[in-house]
Amino acid sequence: MDPMRLDIETKILRGTFVKNLAVLKKHMPPLFELYKDFEPQKTFLTFDHNDELNLVSDGGLVYEDRAQQQSCEQAELYLKRPMRSRYLPTYEEEGFEHYLHIQLMEELFSRREEEIGFPAAEEFNEFDTHKLIDFLCMIGSGLGYHIQRIFDSVDVNYFFLYEPDPECFYACLHVIDWQKIIEHCNARGGTVTVTVGGSKFSFMNNVHSCLSQRGTFHVCRIGLYRHYHSEDTDESFEYFHELAHRLSSGWGFFEDEILSTQNTFANIKINIPLLKNNVYSGKLKKYPVFIIGNGPSLDYSIDYIKNNLKGAIVISGGTATRSLLENGIVPDIHVEVERTYHVAKWLENIKEQNTLSRIPLVAFNNVHPEAMQMFERSYMILKPHDSGNELLCQLLPKNKYNQMYYSNPTVTNFALALAFEMKMTDIYLFGTDFGYKDKKYHHSRDSAYYDESWDGYTEEHGGQLRSKANFGDDIIFTESAYESSRAIVEMLIERQRYIKNRVFKVHNTSDGAKVEGAEPATIDSLPSLDIISNKQDLIFKFLDKSFSNKELVGTDMEILIKEHIDRMRGMVKILFSEMPQVTDIQSLINFFQRQYAMVIPLMDIPEDKAYYRFLKGTLNYIQTTILTNAYFYHGDELSDYSNWALLRFKKHCEDLVEKISSTYHTPQNKRWF
Repeated sequence: MDPMRLDIETKILRGTFVKNLAVLKKHMPPLFELYKDFEPQKTFLTFDHNDELNLVSDGGLVYEDRAQQQSCEQAELYLKRPMRSRYLPTYEEEGFEHYLHIQLMEELFSRREEEIGFPAAEEFNEFDTHKLIDFLCMIGSGLGYHIQRIFDSVDVNYFFLYEPDPECFYACLHVIDWQKIIEHCNARGGTVTVTVGGSKFSFMNNVHSCLSQRGTFHVCRIGLYRHYHSEDTDESFEYFHELAHRLSSGWGFFEDEILSTQNTFANIKINIPLLKNNVYSGKLKKYPVFIIGNGPSLDYSIDYIKNNLKGAIVISGGTATRSLLENGIVPDIHVEVERTYHVAKWLENIKEQNTLSRIPLVAFNNVHPEAMQMFERSYMILKPHDSGNELLCQLLPKNKYNQMYYSNPTVTNFALALAFEMKMTDIYLFGTDFGYKDKKYHHSRDSAYYDESWDGYTEEHGGQLRSKANFGDDIIFTESAYESSRAIVEMLIERQRYIKNRVFKVHNTSDGAKVEGAEPATIDSLPSLDIISNKQDLIFKFLDKSFSNKELVGTDMEILIKEHIDRMRGMVKILFSEMPQVTDIQSLINFFQRQYAMVIPLMDIPEDKAYYRFLKGTLNYIQTTILTNAYFYHGDELSDYSNWALLRFKKHCEDLVEKISSTYHTPQNKRWF
């Protein structure tokens, strides 16, 4: 390249960088601070043998030949054969027919299946049909030519860029105009999010945060684009695929919150004590604690548990208690988390009723009152992110009662969180497999899951997902619910490490999934434990000093609930005011964004949090379901389906408000709901 042209090209690159630096200062201040005085150390802009812009790193060219052409061709290939996640809902039908939620979900999918079927991913390219990528998640900025070509070819609402290498994005700031990209998304009601550096974990957390703030329904179509291969980009790409299912699970919905309100209302009436903030653990914390799950590996752990029963505090969750009792092992504490009536029904099926009733029960505030009353000693803990909790907290002294975080979705999560609340330091996990090696051997052999007379009888589990094993290099079968539970366990363990003076160890004896933060431990490596003197007295002292119903006696939630129901009617009316006549995908997305923007702020207003709990889950599921189906239509068919679906959505929300109005004071005692 001749010197004059080189000078001109260099000045253009510098000018682009200065302009982009001003854009970062306005829109992304942390990145401005990173790059205002940035000096690359190993990756630099260069002009290659073709006199074209390229990157050189560690002495070699990043793009082998013609970086701009290569990048644009890659972008065009992506648009023809896009990699994207698709929302595929799974829900149980048998036993859940009473849920209006299930009925509407089935209705929304059935109409689309009857009219156009379910095209396979390779047969249907919605990016091409609608000339729109609603949420594009890109790994790798490179020089940015591929980004520019994507934006020149289709509309993009939300653009999430993750570049692991700060030097690479520094180069990109010299090449493409970020002001145009930001303006493009903002004009469509979307945003641009750029994450530089960090890890695959922060990348995934930032994607989740972006969806939570902007609209969870965007998860139904997320474009995933990897620009180049490196250890960091490849790990992030694989991690996204492993965990994408978590982005569309655990949302809850309105009828779940109705159950919570009903059960909390009833549990207050029978004066079940609540966990206080100042938890008393006394001498308990110096002893080992066994957390018992009902996974297959519980079977080979039974002898050790039985032989060391008197040397540890044993906390058993859900169906695992039956497996223990069948083997003559009585846990010190039984825990429950499910709000449905089936908890009380399966507890009734345990043969050793007299023994069961003498075990203290610790459960969430939303567990069915009939289950609570089956035990001589019952205690409850406020469940975070729960409508019953939010309503109750408006009547209780501020900061007196404990909301136990990282305690859901399973009894294993609850039991481990309780152990940490008790300040236990030596924790052993038994039967907490979070999966299975044999699809027909999915729980302990002594559990009710193999009892054909029980509603929960399961001959074989699906095992749609895979997870790394706790021992060796094996891969085990797992499921979305187990993966979500395991992830929360890992977060809980990690959180404890940031608590001052907290020293602890978690031993994972289970022959199931690997749990980060827990040390794999074979049964034959475990120590023989010394007997704990007066163990039951210590446990009862902990329970009596840590739980209280002083402020609950005489508390009347009814007036508060009635006020909230009246206000909820008004909220539903506002949510569906100015409902559009949908003409294309974008108009449907715009309406859902307006609805989402109305609900999200309620989370930060104490007296309105209950509305947020009631509405957000249903909003997530129904918006995502409608948009998922609408993508398969175009033209008048898209309009017909979308407008019909919105009317059904509106009627559904109105029916839900009337349902809680007529049932809040009576816990449900049907088979499941």
